[in-house]
Amino acid sequence: DDIELHKSVKGSEFRDISWKSRQRGHDLSSCTVENVRYKVGGTPNGEHDNEDRWFETHDVSKPYQVVALFDGHDGPRAVDHVHKYIKNELERARSVTSTTLHDLFVETETDFFENIRIYVEEKQKLQDAIPPGMKSYQASQQYPREVARLQELEPLISGGCTAVVAVVCGNKLYVANVGDSRA
Repeated sequence: DDIELHKSVKGSEFRDISWKSRQRGHDLSSCTVENVRYKVGGTPNGEHDNEDRWFETHDVSKPYQVVALFDGHDGPRAVDHVHKYIKNELERARSVTSTTLHDLFVETETDFFENIRIYVEEKQKLQDAIPPGMKSYQASQQYPREVARLQELEPLISGGCTAVVAVVCGNKLYVANVGDSRA
């Protein structure tokens, strides 16, 4: 059975969809969202590696619950970093407000760029070693090591992700997003 996701949720009827589905005995190995079939850990229609991530909290000892979705693109590096960072920080938080979410998004971006800084600096040095305006073919012939290393660095610094994080804290719902993902 596919699980139908509703676009509108009424106040106190907000429930964690996958938790509710597990309680009803649904098999969550696949679900349909907007006519696209996704399999857990899989890909839409099996076309390419899944770069999407998500998490939800179930800790009833916390004064808040979280559902977060991340849409990665051009490789998994950014989405994996953002997913892990935001999840870890929200698991440690004692409470969540709109300011908490804003600051968390800024910190996450800063941390990601700090993690790839060394690769960006290396790329710049390699590019500086190749004369400006040189054609790609010439560069690969005259600077084969530099060009090969540039190709190795590209997947380490390319890519990105969008994010939507929804937090229910008491009787308030906080929603934050980055990029073109919206709640």
